[in-house]
Amino acid sequence: MKKIYLLSAFFAGISLLSFGQDKGVESAAVIEASRNLYNAGRMDSIPKVITPILEVIDKDNISEAYKLLALSYIFLDQQEDAEAAMLTLLKKNNLFQPNYETDPTELFNLYNSYRTWPIFRLG
Repeated sequence: MKKIYLLSAFFAGISLLSFGQDKGVESAAVIEASRNLYNAGRMDSIPKVITPILEVIDKDNISEAYKLLALSYIFLDQQEDAEAAMLTLLKKNNLFQPNYETDPTELFNLYNSYRTWPIFRLG
């Protein structure tokens, strides 16, 4: 039953890529499908699902998309792609911080390799 749900979520995300331009619904459905793929351990499918919508994704889901992309690259042992996804995530959302209760240690190590605090402070 769980496999059927995951497959249907995956194909729903793929089919949404080819239809209309309703960005909010499309990106939310693709992020949910990608999150289900991540929970199922299908890391190789996540970049194929998320990458086509990165240009049209709404601001609410941009952090989650790049976080899932970075996590999938980390676990696929593609360090350069994981670093690029994390750098883009930090550029798009400079207030991003990993969740210390739920995110894996590898994401913290990647996040801590970047300086996220300001060099100068005026005030």
